[in-house]
Amino acid sequence: MRWRFANPRAEVRPKDFEWKVFSREETARIHGLAKAERVSVNAWIMARLNKVILPALLEGPAEGRWLFPVNMRGPVWLGEGQLEGLGNQSSGIPLRVKPDSTAAEIHDQIKRSLEAGLHWATWWMLHVGKLVGVRGMRHFSKSSEAKSFWLGSFTNVGIWDCAEASPDEAWLVAPPGSRNYPIGVGIVTWNGRMSIG
Repeated sequence: MRWRFANPRAEVRPKDFEWKVFSREETARIHGLAKAERVSVNAWIMARLNKVILPALLEGPAEGRWLFPVNMRGPVWLGEGQLEGLGNQSSGIPLRVKPDSTAAEIHDQIKRSLEAGLHWATWWMLHVGKLVGVRGMRHFSKSSEAKSFWLGSFTNVGIWDCAEASPDEAWLVAPPGSRNYPIGVGIVTWNGRMSIG
């Protein structure tokens, strides 16, 4: 991937990020449109974001990979006593996309990757730090900085309802970016209102 605006030595970090909070009606409409296409809301949103993000940020063939997180709570439960459940309970699968990738193609890719157990391979890979330590992980990170294989991370932390919250209250989430994962897209639905940050 070749980024249009890449400067690996840049010390400046963006101060702002783009975000949108949808109304309850818009949120319901998004869910309805995804359901009508028989795809997940995540696949539906990702297909639309790719049409805008990829041509704007990538040079040449606008194709890349998102890291799509997978919740491993339940299948993985690490630790005992006070540490119970505090181990790494997340993983991810790579999703290769183009600007014209349809929601159905993305949905099928997610489904095939989960059925193939790709998230388990990623989960084990995330534990390599136990073997190579901090210095080894630093080496892996630095060597991968030279090659950008990821667009970033795309995550949806789910639907949250809180009766005590103000009806106008909205929450935003945004996964942190890095040189290896420059774009972070986060989705949360709070009291019926979806937001994307």
